[in-house]
Amino acid sequence: MNNCGQNSFPLTTAQRGLWFNQKITPGANLNIAEAVEICGPVKPGIFQRALRQVVAEAEELRVRVVEQDGKPQQIPQSVYADDFPYVDMSREADPRASIEAWMMGELTRPTDLANDPL
Repeated sequence: MNNCGQNSFPLTTAQRGLWFNQKITPGANLNIAEAVEICGPVKPGIFQRALRQVVAEAEELRVRVVEQDGKPQQIPQSVYADDFPYVDMSREADPRASIEAWMMGELTRPTDLANDPL
């Protein structure tokens, strides 16, 4: 990734602690999660457009952590290039258990601060 010309910002104390933790323990699980149940029909395309709008307006959601001169820096990306998955478990025998299993799989997946979205 070429960061020339991009603004970079130092990490906060808490962010630095997480960054050093990942350096010491690669693959450490740094994920947090929240689930929201939406009752009623959802139009995935519209919902995903709304998520993209939020990310477009909130620079903090587009930050990557990179090392510059041996120090971690936050660099806001101009666009969010990752996906917002749409997972429909409504036809499963136990939709709640199915979605919770999917969420736990995502939550326990190792995170790479330099390459994965925050």
